[in-house]
Amino acid sequence: MMITDCGCGDNFSGLSHSFTHGNRRRQILADMETKSYPVRVEHNPRTAIAIVDFDPATGLVQHVGMRGAATLEGLDEQRVERLLGKYLGDDQTGWDERFTGPWDETRWRFIRFEPDTVVARDQSYDSDTLDCEERF
Repeated sequence: MMITDCGCGDNFSGLSHSFTHGNRRRQILADMETKSYPVRVEHNPRTAIAIVDFDPATGLVQHVGMRGAATLEGLDEQRVERLLGKYLGDDQTGWDERFTGPWDETRWRFIRFEPDTVVARDQSYDSDTLDCEERF
């Protein structure tokens, strides 16, 4: 699941690289060295997340938006490997090197997201009615 900055100015923190764990927890694997969003979450836990599945060729536009609070959490290496394994498969030798240990807590942390509101919309359109120049 990819998460993008909501474009809400300084009122919300933008996040990326999220993994759901069960039905209730939303865990974001945060790179403390190369990303600015963990610091923004520390300063302002109010967060907006947008997930969009978009295909201009077919007209598919499905959007899920969430607003809630995010907190920085400690890192648990076993949880990281379990979550990544869910998405990348059990064979770690095939994983991109960014997603292999050892996991250093000074660099990597979890961000926990608790949604207050969730909105899901299918905003798809008939792609046959417009040509590419008219759409964009």
